[in-house]
Amino acid sequence: MRSCIDARNGKRNALKIDERVEGVLLGLLKSIKKPTTQEIYEVYTAFLSGSVQLANADTGEIYNPADFPAISYATLHNKVSKLQNKALYTALHGTELSYRVAHDFYAKRKRPEYFGSMLTADDWDVNINVQIKIAGKLHKKVYAYLFFDVATRNCVGYAWGFEKTTDLFLRALRNTFENPAFAGKSPYELQCETHLVKVNESLLKDLFCETTILPKNPMAKYAERDIHTLKYNVFAKDLEYKDYFKGRHYNKREAWRLEKDQQAEVKSFTQTDEIEKFLQKIIGAYNKMHPINKPLHPDLLPQNPERLAFHLGERVKTSYRNGRVRANYEEYAFSDIDKLRHKEVEIRFWAGVAYLYQDNTFLGVAEKIEAVQVSKLEAAEEDNKIKGEQIRTQKQIRSKVAKQAQKAETLVIEAISKQARKQVFGEEEEDVYDKIGKASLKKKTA
Repeated sequence: MRSCIDARNGKRNALKIDERVEGVLLGLLKSIKKPTTQEIYEVYTAFLSGSVQLANADTGEIYNPADFPAISYATLHNKVSKLQNKALYTALHGTELSYRVAHDFYAKRKRPEYFGSMLTADDWDVNINVQIKIAGKLHKKVYAYLFFDVATRNCVGYAWGFEKTTDLFLRALRNTFENPAFAGKSPYELQCETHLVKVNESLLKDLFCETTILPKNPMAKYAERDIHTLKYNVFAKDLEYKDYFKGRHYNKREAWRLEKDQQAEVKSFTQTDEIEKFLQKIIGAYNKMHPINKPLHPDLLPQNPERLAFHLGERVKTSYRNGRVRANYEEYAFSDIDKLRHKEVEIRFWAGVAYLYQDNTFLGVAEKIEAVQVSKLEAAEEDNKIKGEQIRTQKQIRSKVAKQAQKAETLVIEAISKQARKQVFGEEEEDVYDKIGKASLKKKTA
């Protein structure tokens, strides 16, 4: 007869494991650090012999060995090895990632039908050797961050660097929004992890309608599979760069496996432009395998240049002088002098336009100042147009200064004698201003 407690075991030993015994066995599974079945069995046997005392940490009850039966190793193994208890073991002693991989439920999914509906992003520890010295520091690793369109699997943006930082993510995001394939539209949704995306949530909310953050859940990200394809189906098979491919020592596939002592023998990149050329080629080859063969979603919103400039624009700190600011060897006119609180400003460039900010507050767009031909004989129609705009800017600044001057009241200022000051302030021996100065001096000295 098969046991009604454990249908896999026909022996009557299985009947000995009631709820009380099972609770103790699962308690050992929980309390011992990453225990094996043999270790659980040895502790339980020691408990029955009186060598070990077991107590309930919540109630304080001390268990009596006489109330528990002796069981065989096979019976205990069958109980601990139940699928539910294996999941419990992983939840107690494994990581969130190991539990998701081994036991979590994943719904069946399908990719979007339109380009731009959803992007997926992830970082890549580029498996190449690097020997590049910059500012006295030798760099041996390269990291990249890549954005893929989920519908087409096309790589729509990337950036690389020698350090895995938030700036790497922002540069890749900037490269993505500059992609002409989006035709000035904003992708609707972003799917990414949090371990590198240490940015303000308002950034993602400003740039995307929806953001799906997947902490410690790589299996749910489409970018994981896309980067795997990029590495092994493109990079590893490229005839020009296959000698630069540094396989991992733990790779399951022997053709891509490389022991640790052999990894240093792989060819190294020694110039930064070589790395850029390499990434452009393999990403280009990957995109040929995954072209943009689906239409852009018709409901995508147009890009907001002001938001993009604020979050992703190239930043240049400068000063406001004579109605203009200077950045990148160019000059830009700005007439709204009334919006400035002080002269220090910051220009954030996006799509060739200079957006002016002060203390993270948007002031307006600064127009590029073009040189004008001074000779009336040689001046073209375009020169006259530019000159007219410059004169108009100058008048706007003067008018704002004049408007401010109207607020200023005309005052008559006359000197007051010392005798009159004594009568007003009630001071007989010393001037009130001198007294204030001495008091402040005493405070500073103290």
